[in-house]
Amino acid sequence: MSDMEEETLDLAGEQGTSTRNPHEMSNADLFSLLKTYMDTRLSGIETSFCRYYAYFGEKDASDTGAAGFIQNSSKILHKMWLETERGNATSTMSIKLYDYLCQNIVGSVDHVRLIRLMNATKDQNNSSNEITTITSGSFGEGLELQGSDTDVMFVVHFIEVTDKKKLHDYHFAKNYFFPVTDDVKPGFAYLRLIEGVTIRHVLLCRSFEGHLYLSSALVKQGVISNRLSVVHGPCVSDKYGGLDYTHCLHSKSWITTASKWVTRSTSSWPTSEVKQTVIDHGVLVQFNADWFFNDFKKISKSKLLITMKSEEPMDYVQNLQLVFSSKTKKLRHISLLNMAQNCFCIAQTMHLSSLHCNKYKYEHYKQCLCYLLQSTHQDAVTGWLMLASFFYEKKQYNKTLYVLTYSLRKCTREKLYFGAMYSDVHRGLFRFEKFRKLGMIRILRILFISVVCFTPESCLIPGEIKLDVDTIPYLLPSVEYIHFLTFLCHYHLYNIRNYQESLGELRLTIEENYFHSVRWANANAYDCLGVAFQIIGDLESAREVFVRSIDLDPDQLMNRSFQRLAMMD
Repeated sequence: MSDMEEETLDLAGEQGTSTRNPHEMSNADLFSLLKTYMDTRLSGIETSFCRYYAYFGEKDASDTGAAGFIQNSSKILHKMWLETERGNATSTMSIKLYDYLCQNIVGSVDHVRLIRLMNATKDQNNSSNEITTITSGSFGEGLELQGSDTDVMFVVHFIEVTDKKKLHDYHFAKNYFFPVTDDVKPGFAYLRLIEGVTIRHVLLCRSFEGHLYLSSALVKQGVISNRLSVVHGPCVSDKYGGLDYTHCLHSKSWITTASKWVTRSTSSWPTSEVKQTVIDHGVLVQFNADWFFNDFKKISKSKLLITMKSEEPMDYVQNLQLVFSSKTKKLRHISLLNMAQNCFCIAQTMHLSSLHCNKYKYEHYKQCLCYLLQSTHQDAVTGWLMLASFFYEKKQYNKTLYVLTYSLRKCTREKLYFGAMYSDVHRGLFRFEKFRKLGMIRILRILFISVVCFTPESCLIPGEIKLDVDTIPYLLPSVEYIHFLTFLCHYHLYNIRNYQESLGELRLTIEENYFHSVRWANANAYDCLGVAFQIIGDLESAREVFVRSIDLDPDQLMNRSFQRLAMMD
């Protein structure tokens, strides 16, 4: 079609005439496709729009980015429609859109496979005898879409669903429930307790007509916390909608509600092998709302005597077996990365009582040090900063300063962090063939700088920033934490000039937003700066900094500056 014909069509559409080319896309078709395309959350991906124009032959140097796409969307989508009408059966619009999404939005086959492999290995490392972790949803399938949340399923093993009303063989530590499907909606069931009554599981049940039924409301109430405070259908979510956690039960037998799936007619998918594998595995039963237990507001807010996640240290031998049994080098690197992250978490929970003898304290010291040294392999500096925190808590300030100096030297401009922009420095770095051969996992370990995360029960968080009651993790930007911990060390060593310099570097780093691009990270950095001012006795500056932190992150739950400011009044 010539430019004159395109302009004629545009004018006809603007004037509202009924004249319509037989190959022209209708307004409804255009709107439907445009809506489908925009639902892929493409805003902000400038390079993707440029590639989109080139892909359909509509590249214009004056129209780039999101604005260019919006201005030319009608022309581009119209051309797609014409190509579809003129092409053969395989050259359809849906295939073109699918190809573009795979190439520019979703990622290549290798990229999706890598994300799925990382999720699978991480789930395997985080699972235990009591619970199995499954990353589900779009991210679990290897898709990283802007604006999508993270869905995680926890399969509970101490509760089992069976279709047998009377059990001859059962495990004494498990509780068995029978699905009752009378007078319920299709796909749902009440779970009646038939074997294994214990005190802690009675707290999860409600009595009805002489029987105990598992209460999904009570189960969700048991896992609600300050961080996950929203009941979202069968899930427990955070108030921002970024996390969706749900607990499930595994039924090894196919219950009547799900049995029709086995006998349904299929043409090409699933194959008989896939179908048999699914049948052998069983089904997952998900907690949903109670229909006849609708008094959710009256549920007791006391803590249940059930822990849905294992708090014991990981089985070290089992994790090593996962590493050694890995069939590929990529899988082995992913397993080692997950193992380093697990060591990072375990080291924070290794509390030591002052009542223990010196020999036990020394063994505990060596064990914690071993975990921390292994955690240094998870990214560029985070593990080293935890090691520095460990030495600081042991009042070994010179060792702490040595580790901090080494860590600061690693924070160079080619490092990546959450929200970092892909720059010319990175392009030049990835041109080196030797660097590209390292693989994605090893490159992340070398280039990536994560935030320092202190769990609520962490024994490594400096006492100066620890509050009496901590219920949420404390996240700090790495470079700011380096300067803050350096300030604390010099302060305890009475190096007045040095700690004044460290305080100035901390303030400059925060103002320049080094290695972070989100408001909450800047707010937490200001919180540390306010604590530093409190330590040296400058309460007026501390108050101003805490107010600045609150302006950046007005979330009273996540921002500790609210509590610090209240304690100053």
